[in-house]
Amino acid sequence: MAMTDRAIKSFKTSKKTILSDGNCLELEVTPSGIKRWYYRYKICNKSRKLPLGYYPEMGLMEARAEVALHTSKRRNSSELNPYDPLALRDQEIQDQIAAADAQEKQAELARIRYAEELADRKSVV
Repeated sequence: MAMTDRAIKSFKTSKKTILSDGNCLELEVTPSGIKRWYYRYKICNKSRKLPLGYYPEMGLMEARAEVALHTSKRRNSSELNPYDPLALRDQEIQDQIAAADAQEKQAELARIRYAEELADRKSVV
C-alpha cells in the first residue's frame, strides 16, 4: 500500500514498526515518534538498508525521488561492478577520516618545524 503524507503524520505505534511504500522505500517508526526513511535493496543476495533521512525533514516525495535515483543507478550498473550506495557512503566516510588524519599530521609537522626554528633563533642570539 502506498503511503500518504497525511497517513505518515498521523501514524502512531507502541512498538518499532516498519511501513513499506513498495519500490524499496521503507519508513521506520519508533514508539517515541521518530520516523526514519530507508532504501532497502539486495546485493549479492544480501539485504542492505541505506538510511536516507528523517521525517519530516525529508518528505515523502523527496524520499521517493532518492530511492528512484538509487534504483536507477543500480539498474544501470554492471554485475561485475554493482552499485552499492551503502558501500560508497562508507568509503566516503573512510576517505574523509583519512584526509583529516593527513591534515592533522601536516599540522603537527608544521608545529614541530616552527618549534625547531624558534629554538634555532634562541640559540643564535
